Amino acid sequence: MTMAKAEKSHIEKLADMIVESSRGRGLYPVYSEFVATTAVAIAQACGNDTSKIGAKVREQSDDDGEMPRMIAELIMAVEDAQYCDILGDLFMRLNLGSQAGGQFFTPTHIAHLCGDIAMPENKSFVSALDPACGGGAMLMAGAKKMRDDGHIPGVSYWAEGQDINEETALTCYVQLSLNGMAGRVSCGNTLAMDSWWSLLTPVAALDPLWRFRRAEGKI
Repeated sequence: MTMAKAEKSHIEKLADMIVESSRGRGLYPVYSEFVATTAVAIAQACGNDTSKIGAKVREQSDDDGEMPRMIAELIMAVEDAQYCDILGDLFMRLNLGSQAGGQFFTPTHIAHLCGDIAMPENKSFVSALDPACGGGAMLMAGAKKMRDDGHIPGVSYWAEGQDINEETALTCYVQLSLNGMAGRVSCGNTLAMDSWWSLLTPVAALDPLWRFRRAEGKI
């Protein structure tokens, strides 16, 4: 009797698509382009200025439909595992750590544990700042803790992140956005108190509640 082969997860399918697309180009350039293209598409759709982002973005005229399929797999992966570092997992699955200056991402279960320890108890509103946000794992862990405590993160939680590495900041922006979180991600040197660009997530940019809170200086 032959057992049916288990269907691949969305993150596995996305990894396969990046590997296939990388033939003759290299894994890291394709991964980087995928993250940047996704981030810029989201940011522009909600009115952000993306002119200062230097990362390479795939132009629509150069795409054969592959990029939308990759983004669709990412969206479905996020739906399957909300507030998890999907892109960090993808990065490590592709063995890209050594190709990106020794960059590694905190495992999701460790981030969630840190969120459980660090987040305040019984708070109906929390604003979190991560000055070296990486892919956003810690900020997403805070949102998960708020949800587990019975709050709606998209209403009760503001996430502010900054990273000196542009690709990493874009990674964080994509993940906060796809998880429906309100926040802002900047690329800059936190120690020098400098930033080169900032992007509001769709919820932060478009939701009337967050537009009011920003206008009133309440975040």
